[in-house]
Amino acid sequence: MSSQLKIILIEDEATLVSLYTVGLRSVGEVSAARNKAEALTLLQELIDTKVKPDVILLDLILPGAKSDALIFTDRVGFEVLHWLREQKWLELVPVIVMTNLDSTEDRIMAEKLGANGYIVKSNVVPKQIVEAIKAVI
Repeated sequence: MSSQLKIILIEDEATLVSLYTVGLRSVGEVSAARNKAEALTLLQELIDTKVKPDVILLDLILPGAKSDALIFTDRVGFEVLHWLREQKWLELVPVIVMTNLDSTEDRIMAEKLGANGYIVKSNVVPKQIVEAIKAVI
């Protein structure tokens, strides 16, 4: 594994963005998006510039845009994952779902939509996330 991975983090909680960015800095560069709109903009920029990330870390519960309320029953991350798998440039990039949702239905849906891993955030520390990244790239 290269020490300069390009990691995309799609996570709405500012504290976790900071924690994961610091924790993942040892393996590469982290670019973060905090909602669906930012995520799609960031990912489209990667497509347009022909930059392929090494891995995408994706939360399931995200606001649609900066001004949107966070609705805990929505799984906006699934919409992002579905969009990702439709993009030729990004379709083979490993995606690890990182969420606090630990239901069988969510795990099955993530797998069905093409996720390469599923992590329950409350059960891991950044070092374990690095290990999960190593396992999928």
